[in-house]
Amino acid sequence: MAGPRAFALVLLVTLGTVGAIAVGATQQGPAMTVQSVENGSNYLGPNAADVDRSGQATASLDVAATVGANAGSVRSTFSRVSVRKQYEAAATPSDRRRIVGTGVDRLARRVAALERREVRAIDRYAAGELGETDLLRILASVDAEAGARAETARWLESRAVDLEMATESRRLSTLRIRLLALRGPVRTDGAAGLDGSEPTRVHVETAGGSLVLATVERNAAGEYVYAREAYSPAIRNRRDGDRYEDFGEVFRRLAERYPWVNARSPRVDDSIRIGRAGEGAPLYSMEFNYDRGWLTPYLDGGTGRVVKEDQRRELTDRPPDRHNATSDDGTLAVTVRTTYASGPMGVNATDPTTGRPVNATVLVDGDRVGPTRRGTRWTVEPRGAVNVTVVRGDATVTTTVRAP
Repeated sequence: MAGPRAFALVLLVTLGTVGAIAVGATQQGPAMTVQSVENGSNYLGPNAADVDRSGQATASLDVAATVGANAGSVRSTFSRVSVRKQYEAAATPSDRRRIVGTGVDRLARRVAALERREVRAIDRYAAGELGETDLLRILASVDAEAGARAETARWLESRAVDLEMATESRRLSTLRIRLLALRGPVRTDGAAGLDGSEPTRVHVETAGGSLVLATVERNAAGEYVYAREAYSPAIRNRRDGDRYEDFGEVFRRLAERYPWVNARSPRVDDSIRIGRAGEGAPLYSMEFNYDRGWLTPYLDGGTGRVVKEDQRRELTDRPPDRHNATSDDGTLAVTVRTTYASGPMGVNATDPTTGRPVNATVLVDGDRVGPTRRGTRWTVEPRGAVNVTVVRGDATVTTTVRAP
């Protein structure tokens, strides 16, 4: 992960969208569910009928926006260092408790401000007052600061436990859960593998306050990597209650929700329980590391449902659903392999005579996605019907694919 190094994304092409979106702790709507996939990892997403707005845009790195995104992280780090110095200089336990209490109050105000900023940005975007460029810049900035504030929350919680400050400890557990909702792999380092010379497509989808972001990036080795994040605030149980006795029960529940991943005998890392009595249901997370990918679902201890999900995987397997077409002059053959809306979509270009991969340019609904690499180009599959066009010299192939 890139940590506080957040890359802002600037949209070069804006596609049409429908309806309005809103996301945040105060907004409730249809909850997302874990959707089933054949021969692949299940994913947290909305039912098609519940989608408010779905769109894609082509994005590239924006150095100025990156500097802006990192500014909040720098401020948070400076604040944490200042608090630590005050704490270490405190002469008595009473002084240390006062410093921790003040730090918790300041952190709570900052977390609330970050939530308001994100909700407001999405509301303005839905109302047509904010463009995609500014929306993703704000999301990247919120993510960067949320990551730094989460470090502050962990440090303060450790001090609160040492000082037996039960109330502050509970508040900090809740703040850590709220900060999780403001972060994700697409926002944090979805563009980290790019060198700035090649654009990437970002998929955005909302449903009653739930948010999905997905992209396909290139890692340092030049391989395609699919990254996706989803959060559904309507699932969260903010009342007390926990249906799980231990992490064994949590693992069994998640294994049921993600059978394809579990069948690959994943290594399970970072089993975490966030939350304390009196501050709502806890949130459980486990990182499943399997061959060429990882998945981190967050399970609500009260509802027993996945409320947030982050995943990343290298794109090596070929999806089973395919659409084949050949150019009129018989010099270019194209295969488009599809999965689901917001899932990976692969485009293959070959010579019909030899079957060998060829270099070509891929467009989706007229927007340039980029060139093929060894005959293949991966991108994110849009929702609904789209035209996929592949161009090689004078040869052009267009085929229509549809994701529900």
